[in-house]
Amino acid sequence: QSNGTAEQRQIRLEKQKTRDQSRRSNETEQQRQIRLEKQRKRSEANRAKKKLEKHTFDNIDIHRQNTEMQFSGTEEEASCDNSSTNENVTQKKNDSNYSCWPELIPRELKEARLQKFLQQMSMSVLAEATCAICNVRTPIQQSKKVPLSKIPNIHLLKVSDELKNLITNGPSSLSQHLDGNSTAILQNIQIPSTFDSSSFHYDNGVILYTNGLFQQNK
Repeated sequence: QSNGTAEQRQIRLEKQKTRDQSRRSNETEQQRQIRLEKQRKRSEANRAKKKLEKHTFDNIDIHRQNTEMQFSGTEEEASCDNSSTNENVTQKKNDSNYSCWPELIPRELKEARLQKFLQQMSMSVLAEATCAICNVRTPIQQSKKVPLSKIPNIHLLKVSDELKNLITNGPSSLSQHLDGNSTAILQNIQIPSTFDSSSFHYDNGVILYTNGLFQQNK
């Protein structure tokens, strides 16, 4: 009988499908828009319903988990209280490496953490060096000493004669290379009072910062 019921249901669905197709083929554009709008609203309502059901189930699961955690925590507290008066329970807990929280931090762990902190705060770790190219200070452990002749792509660091004269001889020497308009602009530029050409090292068209040069690299 179940097979007959399934067949009848299938026949009924096929007939309904045929009627729907016939009705849609004869409907006007306005009727089509109304039908599509109803379908859209039904779809939105179904999605909202599923979302609400999922949210409700999630809240139920969270509540159940919280209840289980509270129940488990109550059992642990009761077990800790009973351990002081029941030697058998205490021995069983010790055998299973059970301990009530909080507990004292082991001395070995504290000494290891202190030693690691001292190592990270040592001068060898905190010491910094200045980059001869960009004048930025970085940890010495992350820096690398390179001879000037071995700097990769050093030709990209070459500067113009005007910039070289400005850095090595000061702004007054630059005016001879500029026209009248540029000289007037230069006079309005505020040169820092701390400007010192000795802070720079000129070598084969390349300007480097003196603070970043090691004696063996010069």
